[in-house]
Amino acid sequence: DTIYVRGGTYREYVMIDGSPSRIDRVRIQAHSNEIPVIKGSDVITGKWVRAIHPGIPGTIYKQTNWVWNTQQIFDDGVAMQQIGFPSTYFAEMARTGTAAEVWYTPYGYKWWELTNGGRYWTRDRLKDMTNGTFYWCSTNSTLYVWCKDNSDPSKSIIEASVRYTILQSGTNVNFLHLKGLSMRHSNTASLNSPGVSIASASLLENCNIEYCDAAGLQVGGSSTTRYCKISHNGSVGVGGADGSTIQRCTIVSNNLRQFRPDVHAGGIKTYGGMWGDIQCTIESNEVAWNWGAGIWFDMCDQEGPILVRNNYVHDNQTIPTTK
Repeated sequence: DTIYVRGGTYREYVMIDGSPSRIDRVRIQAHSNEIPVIKGSDVITGKWVRAIHPGIPGTIYKQTNWVWNTQQIFDDGVAMQQIGFPSTYFAEMARTGTAAEVWYTPYGYKWWELTNGGRYWTRDRLKDMTNGTFYWCSTNSTLYVWCKDNSDPSKSIIEASVRYTILQSGTNVNFLHLKGLSMRHSNTASLNSPGVSIASASLLENCNIEYCDAAGLQVGGSSTTRYCKISHNGSVGVGGADGSTIQRCTIVSNNLRQFRPDVHAGGIKTYGGMWGDIQCTIESNEVAWNWGAGIWFDMCDQEGPILVRNNYVHDNQTIPTTK
């Protein structure tokens, strides 16, 4: 069976459930040369009100009664910088821990300013804002935005990520085929939760996965990803399981949010060890400008062939954790 998707923007969460077989592979693909874009964001249509607060400029605007812990804001398509921690999980880890426990360092701070008694905890978050930033206050359920050009956000299209994930196939949905789809703007407030996840023995081709707030794509075992662009995701670009194949993809500029690069970040991260003998093929990809390792094999101390060839891996960087 084949489902053709017309071009346009779809602001929804797609859950694919059922039990397709290898013979009756379910295919979901773009219609003709059209480009369907599935987004985990919504356009903010509520009234923006200028924020009146001691010591802050009059260029910060707010949305009250904003219940989502929004991780990404886009001002006319351009990503804005988040102020503060993604969630209390990362905040408490930093406050009570050492450098090894600081997995995320908020904009404008060093890791040693985050531990208990550090400068971060005595500062007003609104005073951390600069132009091009946003902040969600969980205490009063208010979203604050300071546009890059100091303008009123009502004059722009402001998109806010609100859906946990974009597309997900159930664990019993094997042999899925996705082709020609663009997916972006997930909102997990996590580290390794993917914006797009597909189960085992599936095929993903000619798709774009961009600006997911954590991991971009997670593939199940024996799946193939080819001719895809996976870029500007929050932590890692692609997570691959045993038997996965990644071919002729462009995997660039991931770990956009600069999570600690030796935890779960970078271009491609494949898993083995406790989940079984890893067997994978990574070939003919460009893996570049990721903030972390370009290609990372994690817990791969078991037997199993790993084939890495003809990749162009360049300009990836692992920054010291004391950034």
